[in-house]
Amino acid sequence: MREIVGYVMSKSNPRRITFVAVKGARVGVGSYYVVKHPWKKVMVFLRAVDVVTVNEELDVGGSALIASSSGLLADYTAELEYLVVVCEVLGYRDDMGNMRFLEAPPSTLSPVMTPTDSDVARFFSSAKKLGLPVTIGRVKGTRVPFSLDISAISTGHMFVTGMTRSGKSVTRDTLIVLYDSKEGRIRITPIGSFVDGFFSNGEEGVKDVTGRGLYTLSLDAHLKPRWSKIKRVIRHRADKRIYKVTTASGKSVKVTEDHSLLVTIDGSSVSAVTPKDLLLMKRKYLISPWNVQLPEPKGEVNPYIARLLGISLANGISSPRYPWVYIFEDSVGEAIYAAEEAGLDYRVENKNLLAVRSEELTQLMLEGLNAFFHLPTSYVHFTGIDLQPRKVALMEFFYRTSPPVWGELGEKAVFYNDVNRLIMLLNLLGIIVTGVGENVVWIDPVSFELSVMRSYREDGRVVSRYYRGSAGSSLRDKDLIVMDNVILERVVSVEEVPYAGKYVYDLSVDMDENFLANGVFVHNSSFVSTLLSKASQLNPRPHFLVFDRRGEYVNGRGRVFDYSSFIPAEGYVSPHDVATRLGLKPNSTAYLLLTSALNDMFERGDELDREGMIRAVRRTARELRVKPSVLSDLEARLRRASLGRKGGGLDVVEVVRENPLTIVDFSTDARYDDQFRVVRDVVRRLTNYAVERRSHGDFALIVVVEEAQYLIPERGYNLVGDPYEVGAAQAIIEAVSQAGGYNLGFVIVTQRPAYVAKNVISQANTVVAFRLRNGNDQEAVERYTEVEGVREFLPGLADHEALIWGMASPIQFPVVVETEVVSFPSKAKNRPEEAWKKMG
Repeated sequence: MREIVGYVMSKSNPRRITFVAVKGARVGVGSYYVVKHPWKKVMVFLRAVDVVTVNEELDVGGSALIASSSGLLADYTAELEYLVVVCEVLGYRDDMGNMRFLEAPPSTLSPVMTPTDSDVARFFSSAKKLGLPVTIGRVKGTRVPFSLDISAISTGHMFVTGMTRSGKSVTRDTLIVLYDSKEGRIRITPIGSFVDGFFSNGEEGVKDVTGRGLYTLSLDAHLKPRWSKIKRVIRHRADKRIYKVTTASGKSVKVTEDHSLLVTIDGSSVSAVTPKDLLLMKRKYLISPWNVQLPEPKGEVNPYIARLLGISLANGISSPRYPWVYIFEDSVGEAIYAAEEAGLDYRVENKNLLAVRSEELTQLMLEGLNAFFHLPTSYVHFTGIDLQPRKVALMEFFYRTSPPVWGELGEKAVFYNDVNRLIMLLNLLGIIVTGVGENVVWIDPVSFELSVMRSYREDGRVVSRYYRGSAGSSLRDKDLIVMDNVILERVVSVEEVPYAGKYVYDLSVDMDENFLANGVFVHNSSFVSTLLSKASQLNPRPHFLVFDRRGEYVNGRGRVFDYSSFIPAEGYVSPHDVATRLGLKPNSTAYLLLTSALNDMFERGDELDREGMIRAVRRTARELRVKPSVLSDLEARLRRASLGRKGGGLDVVEVVRENPLTIVDFSTDARYDDQFRVVRDVVRRLTNYAVERRSHGDFALIVVVEEAQYLIPERGYNLVGDPYEVGAAQAIIEAVSQAGGYNLGFVIVTQRPAYVAKNVISQANTVVAFRLRNGNDQEAVERYTEVEGVREFLPGLADHEALIWGMASPIQFPVVVETEVVSFPSKAKNRPEEAWKKMG
């Protein structure tokens, strides 16, 4: 049923309709409304672009305003307040399902209504047939799925800009595990306190932390936990719904409504799904780590302090102001022995209280459970006995926190006030948590025995085989499944919960783009990586080539090649490449001298080594009568410069034909000139091949250019090296200008469109714009995509929302899409989807 929210005001026109909202109606910018066509029996769709308050009494000169200037408040003015909503007219569907523009405005006082589900479904369903659609989300404010046409991207290019990774966040108190490789320390810490350290007060966004040597625990493609470098930390305003996901053991994690969790049904395949997706799945498991390999600490910690540390963490207190630790025991005899073993001063207060003086012990106590990670796993005494400090500390701790209390299936109880941190510690030690209560954690006794009591670390495969037999039946009854490297925990509830925090947080992690949060793995993928993943499930499967500058795709489903694989086997030795490597400017005397000498060498078939080049340069210099100073400078450059390395000599055409997803990894070094040459040669080879195969109809490819501001910057905005001098930028610009018609499409990805060559942006016929707050970036999108009015939407987009328009969209106007994360006339014989069928 359509609800009336307002009435059309006068002076509306076919492009803009203004209505006054009825009292109490909830109206907002970006919301959809409908009004009856003035003479057809169809509904015309409107989208609110502005909402204005009007109150004549509070206008300049109004009596209420004058009274307010004297400090008087007029209660009656609230009755005179009303809202005016300005809407753009999107159009309507005719009887054939075609989109039509409104011919004349509706009559004044015509009711404006909220659309029904059937209105929305009819309006946003397209009569345009997509060649190879892939669903990437839904139209904001509706249940209508939104798809992009992969074929249209192949023939016309797509520009992706803004915060494509935004929106996938966890709450401030979520615990993560960090390894600082510079300090050699592991710690379990709330993500909020960690990330806040990189932001000033009130600041939000993304910070690059690549060079800080920070690692966290992630899950690789083979379901094996590993330590992965943290690339970026992310902080955003908390403006999304928060969901709490709880497993059978009692573990829980709070995430935003669009944050993905790594979920499996049976352990054979893994998906990244949102909390809303979880609600629709009948049986699903979250993934926890199992028996993680922990790096050894680098710091000097007294190994003899281990026993006393375990006792103190269980039954002691300390103060950051005084170097004393107070231990409360039924009998302090064992604590006295531990203090003497560590060589520390102590004072017996009474039979139940021991005071130990030690700055080192005090500092370790302030670390809490993290102190266990500071102890070495092995320390060999001069007698040859391994003291195993970490094991000793853990045994003393668990002896005191795990009294002889047993659960219904024989689980041990561990009592501790910091339950969530204890769960994370147990995860890392390979101890299975079977239940969680207030200040108590129930653990499987066999995993405890194998992981701590017998040996600090056992082979995970041996342990998991044990649990696959009858010994694991009790755990399966509790909806826990033990595998080689992980534990699967069934999800038992997904519920929306309140959140009072100001910010939500996220990490961008190298290789895997997931991390451990409150003991389970959560996922963070970009829009493009999600698009590639979904496209891989299509039939026929599209072929992609990704220029991966930061190594973000190296653990995806594609085939990864170091960029040097595409350097010629003999290296880059063309006259122009050698000259630019030496830093010679084109048309300079030295440039002309060198290129003339090298061309002579090519004609004679001489070997292009350093000494041969110098001899050829001297010979050519005499012929051209070049000044001695120019010759000596050129010789010096040749002697000290690197002439480049030999490469793998792969043919990119053969590679992309064989592999549906090819990743070219540029993150392995900083040889930017070599990288630019690879980009130049790869793009030109693909362009020429696409043109050659146009009559055969058996080749189609989409090239993804990540961090495009590095490869095709606006002239004068070079960030590293000079892609124009080498020819990489020109190659991409030329390909984007002409190759789309030959089924070679480009996806240009950047967070800073103001820095990207504008003739590339203007060539993209599909645009996906996420949130942009910089004015220059907003102007670049609006000006060079030639779509008016989009600028006002860009700063207000919520996390993981995108404004999408263009040929790959089934909707003829810019539309806001909540992302999960007609083809052009073709010059090639077949459409892209037909070519991909032939490529296999």
